[in-house]
Amino acid sequence: MTLVNFKEELDNKIKIIEQDSDAEVMVLFNQWSDRYPGAHLRLGLFFSLLLPTIYYFSPWELPDLIYLIVLQLIGFFLGHYLAYLPRLKKILATSKELKEEVQQAAIECYHNIGITNHPKRLGMMVYLSLGERRMNIIWDKGLKEVANSELEAWAKSTRKEMKKLGWEQGLLQGLEELKSLLAVKAPQTSDGSENHLGNIVTKEQEAPKA
Repeated sequence: MTLVNFKEELDNKIKIIEQDSDAEVMVLFNQWSDRYPGAHLRLGLFFSLLLPTIYYFSPWELPDLIYLIVLQLIGFFLGHYLAYLPRLKKILATSKELKEEVQQAAIECYHNIGITNHPKRLGMMVYLSLGERRMNIIWDKGLKEVANSELEAWAKSTRKEMKKLGWEQGLLQGLEELKSLLAVKAPQTSDGSENHLGNIVTKEQEAPKA
């Protein structure tokens, strides 16, 4: 499933959810939650040690020690720029870094994007960070009052489904289950025609290209 088709499917699911509930759901896509400078530093240091080591075991000879320093600098900048490759960046960033940065970015987006603008405070944001392949879900205080424990269980179940079925199908399945939950806990009390939050939002914060 392409990203465009995935967004279309999500939009349709959200519209169905909001037909039966006063709650509103927004899915926010972000390319990367952070630039992860630590990943660049680690790979830079690795190559700054690797190239001199290769030289040490090679038959070549450098006329002056200054060339060894130059070799280290070349290795560092080579590693630094190689870390811009998405797969390498994800491997080099620690699990703790990935979790914390995605969580922090989700909280910032939640406050900046206007989830709390819902008049009944029944907004929910599903934050998807594509580069890290991680998700964070935040819901407003109105939903916390009527269904906090149920939503926590749903979020946990949806994460499992995303691991089992894949990102796309897992989240779509999760939204199908969310529909029934919100229809009971936050039923529709109006005609459902007013949408205070956007359904699908893309935040352009790409990691810099080499």
